[in-house]
Amino acid sequence: MGFYYTQIFPRIVNIVCGSSALKVWRQTSASALTGKVLEVGFGSGSNLGLYPEAVDMVVGIEPSRVAIHKVARRLEKSIDLGKIRKIHFELVRGDGESIPIRDSSFDSAFVTFTLCSVGDPYRMLDEIRRVLKPGGDLIFLEHGISPDVKVRKWQIRLNAFEMKMAGGCQLIRDAKAIVGESGYEITSATMDYAAGPKPWSYMTLGKAISTKIEM
Repeated sequence: MGFYYTQIFPRIVNIVCGSSALKVWRQTSASALTGKVLEVGFGSGSNLGLYPEAVDMVVGIEPSRVAIHKVARRLEKSIDLGKIRKIHFELVRGDGESIPIRDSSFDSAFVTFTLCSVGDPYRMLDEIRRVLKPGGDLIFLEHGISPDVKVRKWQIRLNAFEMKMAGGCQLIRDAKAIVGESGYEITSATMDYAAGPKPWSYMTLGKAISTKIEM
Protein backbone atom coordinates (compact mmCIF):
# COMPACT_ATOMS: atom_id res chain seq x y z
CA MET A 1 0.00 0.00 0.00
CA GLY A 2 1.20 3.50 -0.80
CA PHE A 3 1.99 6.46 1.43
CA TYR A 4 -1.55 7.88 1.11
CA TYR A 5 -3.22 4.75 2.51
CA THR A 6 -0.63 3.99 5.19
CA GLN A 7 0.01 7.51 6.49
CA ILE A 8 -2.58 10.04 5.30
CA PHE A 9 -5.85 8.12 4.98
CA PRO A 10 -5.93 6.83 8.61
CA ARG A 11 -5.61 10.44 9.77
CA ILE A 12 -8.47 11.56 7.51
CA VAL A 13 -10.65 8.75 8.90
CA ASN A 14 -9.82 9.88 12.43
CA ILE A 15 -11.06 13.40 11.67
CA VAL A 16 -14.18 12.47 9.70
CA CYS A 17 -15.38 9.50 11.76
CA GLY A 18 -14.55 11.25 15.00
CA SER A 19 -16.61 14.34 14.17
CA SER A 20 -19.01 15.88 16.68
CA ALA A 21 -21.88 15.31 14.22
CA LEU A 22 -21.51 11.56 14.71
CA LYS A 23 -20.88 11.56 18.45
CA VAL A 24 -24.52 11.22 19.49
CA TRP A 25 -24.89 8.24 17.13
CA ARG A 26 -21.77 6.64 18.61
CA GLN A 27 -22.94 7.27 22.18
CA THR A 28 -26.32 5.69 21.51
CA SER A 29 -24.81 2.62 19.86
CA ALA A 30 -22.15 2.10 22.54
CA SER A 31 -24.73 2.28 25.34
CA ALA A 32 -26.00 -1.21 24.42
CA LEU A 33 -22.61 -2.91 24.96
CA THR A 34 -22.01 -5.28 27.87
CA GLY A 35 -19.29 -7.51 29.30
CA LYS A 36 -16.24 -8.36 27.22
CA VAL A 37 -16.43 -6.42 23.95
CA LEU A 38 -14.77 -6.99 20.58
CA GLU A 39 -14.57 -3.82 18.48
CA VAL A 40 -13.79 -4.60 14.84
CA GLY A 41 -12.27 -1.70 12.91
CA PHE A 42 -11.08 0.14 16.02
CA GLY A 43 -9.52 2.92 13.95
CA SER A 44 -7.84 5.58 16.05
CA GLY A 45 -10.23 5.16 18.95
CA SER A 46 -13.21 7.37 18.11
CA ASN A 47 -15.31 5.36 20.56
CA LEU A 48 -12.97 5.82 23.50
CA GLY A 49 -14.84 7.25 26.45
CA LEU A 50 -18.21 5.99 25.24
CA TYR A 51 -18.20 2.48 26.72
CA PRO A 52 -20.83 2.15 29.49
CA GLU A 53 -20.30 0.83 33.02
CA ALA A 54 -21.57 -2.59 31.89
CA VAL A 55 -18.41 -3.08 29.79
CA ASP A 56 -15.53 -4.88 31.57
CA MET A 57 -12.99 -5.18 28.76
CA VAL A 58 -12.49 -4.03 25.14
CA VAL A 59 -10.38 -5.79 22.52
CA GLY A 60 -9.89 -3.69 19.40
CA ILE A 61 -9.07 -5.25 16.01
CA GLU A 62 -7.47 -2.84 13.53
CA PRO A 63 -5.39 -3.51 10.38
CA SER A 64 -3.67 -0.11 10.23
CA ARG A 65 -0.34 0.14 12.06
CA VAL A 66 -0.62 3.96 12.02
CA ALA A 67 -4.06 3.83 13.62
CA ILE A 68 -2.91 1.42 16.34
CA HIS A 69 0.07 3.62 17.25
CA LYS A 70 -2.17 6.68 17.31
CA VAL A 71 -4.83 5.08 19.50
CA ALA A 72 -2.25 3.60 21.89
CA ARG A 73 -0.92 7.10 22.60
CA ARG A 74 -4.43 8.53 22.83
CA LEU A 75 -5.57 5.76 25.17
CA GLU A 76 -2.65 6.16 27.55
CA LYS A 77 -3.06 9.94 27.69
CA SER A 78 -6.83 9.77 28.16
CA ILE A 79 -6.56 7.31 31.06
CA ASP A 80 -3.78 9.34 32.71
CA LEU A 81 -5.88 12.52 32.49
CA GLY A 82 -9.00 10.75 33.74
CA LYS A 83 -10.89 11.49 30.53
CA ILE A 84 -12.09 7.93 30.11
CA ARG A 85 -13.07 5.19 32.52
CA LYS A 86 -10.17 2.88 33.33
CA ILE A 87 -11.08 -0.51 31.90
CA HIS A 88 -8.89 -3.16 30.34
CA PHE A 89 -8.07 -2.47 26.69
CA GLU A 90 -6.19 -4.66 24.24
CA LEU A 91 -5.27 -3.61 20.70
CA VAL A 92 -4.70 -6.35 18.13
CA ARG A 93 -3.44 -5.70 14.62
CA GLY A 94 -5.55 -7.86 12.38
CA ASP A 95 -8.23 -8.21 9.75
CA GLY A 96 -11.93 -8.51 10.56
CA GLU A 97 -12.23 -11.21 7.91
CA SER A 98 -9.79 -13.41 9.83
CA ILE A 99 -9.97 -12.52 13.53
CA PRO A 100 -7.01 -14.02 15.46
CA ILE A 101 -9.10 -14.92 18.54
CA ARG A 102 -10.60 -18.20 19.73
CA ASP A 103 -14.29 -19.09 19.43
CA SER A 104 -16.99 -17.87 21.85
CA SER A 105 -14.78 -15.28 23.57
CA PHE A 106 -16.99 -12.16 23.71
CA ASP A 107 -20.31 -11.02 25.12
CA SER A 108 -20.73 -8.18 22.59
CA ALA A 109 -19.27 -7.07 19.28
CA PHE A 110 -19.12 -3.46 18.14
CA VAL A 111 -18.76 -2.38 14.51
CA THR A 112 -18.78 1.29 13.52
CA PHE A 113 -18.18 2.39 9.92
CA THR A 114 -16.45 -0.86 8.98
CA LEU A 115 -19.04 -2.89 7.05
CA CYS A 116 -18.91 -0.15 4.40
CA SER A 117 -15.25 -0.77 3.58
CA VAL A 118 -14.29 -4.34 4.44
CA GLY A 119 -13.64 -6.47 1.36
CA ASP A 120 -16.10 -9.24 2.31
CA PRO A 121 -18.62 -8.07 4.94
CA TYR A 122 -20.30 -11.49 5.05
CA ARG A 123 -17.04 -13.22 5.91
CA MET A 124 -16.37 -10.62 8.60
CA LEU A 125 -19.80 -11.17 10.12
CA ASP A 126 -19.20 -14.93 10.11
CA GLU A 127 -15.95 -14.34 11.98
CA ILE A 128 -17.71 -12.09 14.49
CA ARG A 129 -20.35 -14.77 15.04
CA ARG A 130 -17.57 -17.30 15.64
CA VAL A 131 -15.93 -15.27 18.40
CA LEU A 132 -19.20 -14.19 20.04
CA LYS A 133 -20.76 -16.33 22.74
CA PRO A 134 -24.10 -17.91 21.73
CA GLY A 135 -26.73 -15.20 21.97
CA GLY A 136 -24.11 -12.44 22.09
CA ASP A 137 -25.02 -9.00 20.78
CA LEU A 138 -23.72 -7.37 17.62
CA ILE A 139 -24.06 -3.58 17.72
CA PHE A 140 -23.45 -1.87 14.38
CA LEU A 141 -23.41 1.74 13.24
CA GLU A 142 -22.90 2.31 9.52
CA HIS A 143 -23.55 4.79 6.74
CA GLY A 144 -25.01 3.41 3.54
CA ILE A 145 -27.50 3.41 0.72
CA SER A 146 -30.36 5.86 1.12
CA PRO A 147 -34.03 5.02 0.43
CA ASP A 148 -34.42 8.43 -1.26
CA VAL A 149 -34.21 8.08 -5.04
CA LYS A 150 -32.32 11.33 -5.67
CA VAL A 151 -29.77 10.66 -2.94
CA ARG A 152 -29.36 7.06 -4.06
CA LYS A 153 -28.60 8.18 -7.63
CA TRP A 154 -25.81 10.43 -6.34
CA GLN A 155 -24.45 7.61 -4.19
CA ILE A 156 -24.25 5.33 -7.20
CA ARG A 157 -22.52 8.03 -9.25
CA LEU A 158 -20.00 8.78 -6.51
CA ASN A 159 -19.33 5.23 -5.34
CA ALA A 160 -16.33 4.46 -7.56
CA PHE A 161 -14.64 7.73 -6.55
CA GLU A 162 -15.43 7.04 -2.89
CA MET A 163 -13.89 3.57 -3.08
CA LYS A 164 -10.72 4.92 -4.69
CA MET A 165 -10.21 7.80 -2.25
CA ALA A 166 -11.53 6.20 0.95
CA GLY A 167 -9.83 2.83 1.15
CA GLY A 168 -12.60 0.80 -0.46
CA CYS A 169 -15.42 2.47 1.48
CA GLN A 170 -18.74 2.16 -0.36
CA LEU A 171 -21.78 4.43 -0.30
CA ILE A 172 -24.19 1.82 -1.61
CA ARG A 173 -24.09 -0.99 0.96
CA ASP A 174 -27.15 -1.74 3.10
CA ALA A 175 -25.83 -2.65 6.56
CA LYS A 176 -29.15 -3.89 7.92
CA ALA A 177 -29.70 -6.17 4.93
CA ILE A 178 -26.14 -7.53 5.07
CA VAL A 179 -26.40 -8.34 8.79
CA GLY A 180 -29.79 -10.02 8.31
CA GLU A 181 -28.56 -12.02 5.31
CA SER A 182 -25.61 -13.21 7.41
CA GLY A 183 -27.95 -15.10 9.73
CA TYR A 184 -28.19 -12.66 12.64
CA GLU A 185 -31.52 -11.91 14.25
CA ILE A 186 -31.95 -8.13 14.14
CA THR A 187 -33.73 -6.98 17.30
CA SER A 188 -33.71 -3.22 16.66
CA ALA A 189 -32.69 -0.79 13.93
CA THR A 190 -32.84 2.98 13.51
CA MET A 191 -32.26 4.61 10.12
CA ASP A 192 -32.02 8.34 9.55
CA TYR A 193 -29.76 11.10 8.25
CA ALA A 194 -27.00 12.53 10.41
CA ALA A 195 -25.70 16.05 9.84
CA GLY A 196 -23.69 16.45 6.65
CA PRO A 197 -24.00 15.78 2.90
CA LYS A 198 -26.76 13.23 2.34
CA PRO A 199 -24.81 10.79 0.14
CA TRP A 200 -22.50 10.17 3.11
CA SER A 201 -24.85 10.66 6.05
CA TYR A 202 -27.66 8.09 5.84
CA MET A 203 -27.10 6.06 9.02
CA THR A 204 -28.18 2.69 10.29
CA LEU A 205 -27.83 1.91 13.99
CA GLY A 206 -28.72 -1.67 14.72
CA LYS A 207 -28.61 -4.44 17.30
CA ALA A 208 -28.61 -8.12 16.40
CA ILE A 209 -28.27 -11.43 18.19
CA SER A 210 -25.60 -13.92 17.24
CA THR A 211 -26.93 -17.37 16.36
CA LYS A 212 -24.56 -20.27 15.85
CA ILE A 213 -24.88 -21.95 12.47
CA GLU A 214 -24.72 -25.75 12.49
CA MET A 215 -22.04 -27.13 10.18
